[in-house]
Amino acid sequence: MVNPLLDRVLPADLADRSQLIDFKGAIGDFERLREISESELEAVTAAGQPRDWQDWPVVVRLEFGWLDTARQLVVAKGRITAAMPVVCQRCLDAFELVVDTPVGIVFGEPGGDLEQADYDSWEVDEKAILLQDVVEETVVMALPLAPLHDSDSECGTLAEQVPEAGPEMTTPFADLRERMAAKDN
Repeated sequence: MVNPLLDRVLPADLADRSQLIDFKGAIGDFERLREISESELEAVTAAGQPRDWQDWPVVVRLEFGWLDTARQLVVAKGRITAAMPVVCQRCLDAFELVVDTPVGIVFGEPGGDLEQADYDSWEVDEKAILLQDVVEETVVMALPLAPLHDSDSECGTLAEQVPEAGPEMTTPFADLRERMAAKDN
């Protein structure tokens, strides 16, 4: 299967053709996503790593067009869904996190007015871009900083060892003003 995301293209050419890109690939097809996944899974024993995660799907649908009548701003709209192997920060078990994110990107020249509501902006000059970079950046930005299972019941045995947070909260600086006043007297 030919991967249209690997072609270097000018966003304006895609907008002129009202290009629609539908692509289904795998995590292993995306170098940056694969590297992130490998890095995540280093914390997990080989037995705890998901099988065949490199084959997990990445589905891309992007529609290109012009945002403005002057044909200065190219817009890409669509959706990207990727199944990423991550490590739960609560139980330290690997699991599949499905990232399903809408795409709304405006491409324009550096220094141009790219601030458009509901769109991310990408500065491009007359150079061709690699759409795979756009897809990878979108998925990376949609990943949570600290992935967690959807519920505590999905977590492994390590999560059971974490004590429940009690209602009592320690505020170490609650009486700081009084301590400083007492020190000055």
